[in-house]
Amino acid sequence: MCIKEERRAVIRFFSTKGVKPAKSIRCKQAQYDDRCLSQSKIYKWIERFKQGRTSLCVDERSSCPSTSTTEGRCR
Repeated sequence: MCIKEERRAVIRFFSTKGVKPAKSIRCKQAQYDDRCLSQSKIYKWIERFKQGRTSLCVDERSSCPSTSTTEGRCR
């Protein structure tokens, strides 16, 4: 069974080698079939790695969703 970190490692590898996102997506879909991340998630991870991220793990979030709003923002 493939774990999420393994799939992200492949994305990071392709990203550091300069592989275009579309080719990276095609390769991952061929390898992982229906277990592949969605195209939008792949693009998000590629962008994170381009910005210097090295961790393959998802950042922890608090268990409670944010309910506060900033004054002056559209609702």
